[in-house]
Amino acid sequence: MKSIRFSRSAQRHKIGKAHTYHVMSTSEPTIVTDPQTNQPTLTWIANDSRQRELKIVAIKTR
Repeated sequence: MKSIRFSRSAQRHKIGKAHTYHVMSTSEPTIVTDPQTNQPTLTWIANDSRQRELKIVAIKTR
């Protein structure tokens, strides 16, 4: 697995790594093409361990 970096938005909303990993491990990602960059992204939408719905978008960086 590649390293994961979190955006400021995730930090601002206090979305911890454990909650993010829970969503990523318990649901299947959807492949979506970003209309701005035309690159594929992986998107997970599911409830975390606190039953809060999270939307996680993974983009490829350098």
